[in-house]
Amino acid sequence: MEKPSKQVYWLALVLPTVGLLGYWGLHFVSYPSTAAIAKQYLAAIELGDTAKATQLGTADCQAHILHRANEDIDTYGGTEITNVEVQTSSGQGSNDPVEFAEIHFEYRRYIDSVPKAGQLTIVTDFEPIGLRKMICSD
Repeated sequence: MEKPSKQVYWLALVLPTVGLLGYWGLHFVSYPSTAAIAKQYLAAIELGDTAKATQLGTADCQAHILHRANEDIDTYGGTEITNVEVQTSSGQGSNDPVEFAEIHFEYRRYIDSVPKAGQLTIVTDFEPIGLRKMICSD
């Protein structure tokens, strides 16, 4: 029986390592950032653009995000939004790709003179190839 070549040993060692590093690497290099998605979502809400808001979510959460966007538009759509701050945090696990964003801002309807405090929270996760999207959350 022939002994396997050095190339076979090399492939048996390198391929699983590259696969694991690729998965974990994508986990840390997901794009866009949760903060960027949060700002895009808020901009879509301000403009009343449900199509843009739902595009930020995963395919299986489109209906949920559409429903949520409609509720958020009822509250914040057509307002002037200022002083936006986004605070992000990661999930609870040691290697959890889920991230949370709390969006704090001031808003006012154009007929109001005094701004009010507003807050939204979104949750994101990354899909294969490191694309980060909003996921279903309440």
